[in-house]
Amino acid sequence: MPPLLGLAIILSSLPLPVYALATEIKFFVFGGRNGYLFAHEYFEVVALRRLDRTATRAARYCADRPILPGGRVMTGVFALQPLDRVTARITAAFTVHIFDGLRRAEPYPWAA
Repeated sequence: MPPLLGLAIILSSLPLPVYALATEIKFFVFGGRNGYLFAHEYFEVVALRRLDRTATRAARYCADRPILPGGRVMTGVFALQPLDRVTARITAAFTVHIFDGLRRAEPYPWAA
């Protein structure tokens, strides 16, 4: 099982009691969890086209800070019906921009 799939399963099953008990915070739990998963998924897609697996994993850990707010925005835009058709393209472009910005950093943050 790929690591991101296992993480998605764990993060999807953990907030189930919160969903049942506290209905007011469902939106924030949903947005935080899916924002995290969207950010990491899109970053890995972009990074795997340019790096090997080990460097991709290291790059993902270095890129947590710049991509997580974008992941939360992605989640909100994906929830809007008219915009969800173009959000994947916008998200991919945003992630490429973040990745290239990290790659231009001297030295590479994920270089060993």
